[in-house]
Amino acid sequence: MPTPVWLTGFEHGVLSTSGGGLMNVITGAATEITVQSTTKRTGSYALKCAPTATLAARCARNTPGAPTVGVARFYIYIATAPTSSKWVFEFDLLAGNFPRLALNTSTGNWELWTTTTVAAVGPAYVTGQWVRVDFKINVSADPTTLACQIDGGTEFSGTRVQAATSIDAVRFGHGDTTGPAYEIYFDDVVVSTTSGDYPIGAGEITAISPNADGTHSPATPDCIRGGG
Repeated sequence: MPTPVWLTGFEHGVLSTSGGGLMNVITGAATEITVQSTTKRTGSYALKCAPTATLAARCARNTPGAPTVGVARFYIYIATAPTSSKWVFEFDLLAGNFPRLALNTSTGNWELWTTTTVAAVGPAYVTGQWVRVDFKINVSADPTTLACQIDGGTEFSGTRVQAATSIDAVRFGHGDTTGPAYEIYFDDVVVSTTSGDYPIGAGEITAISPNADGTHSPATPDCIRGGG
């Protein structure tokens, strides 16, 4: 059973950093990055990242405890692919080259990058449909290792020679203000720091909230509010 350190289906309906909000860092205005209800896989909301040629769209969630293993499962919908090759998801590291999931627009393939160096080539990406990404990195030793599956297909993996380091955060979208433009959605995210959790596999994140007050039998001098 997976042991997540963070998960979200974006069912908060708001992208915020305030008061322990959904993200720790948001780069971009609401026109570029937002939680919206039009395009989603499950539930009522999903994250939209739509950077332009001059405006960034990225958000980040910190990973607790400076882990050296990162496992992520998320669903991604490519509405409009980048006009040139670009990453769409990454692990932020304390030092070294960032492990990234990228789209190569020249070949039409998924790729694993370490900053801008291609570590592995995956299957062709598709637009206009939700696909599942299972991604794992290990930065505990030299070299860094990366592995990924798309919709549970054949794994593609690679390495990068660099000193051992630790993970600071997971990031969605990209923070460049020099493009390229794209429109991509994320939903049903699970992040773990346990190596054996990979691949987390299919699933969804559901918002749970009370739908009724219920029956109460308070003891004096307890105080309740509602139907009793």
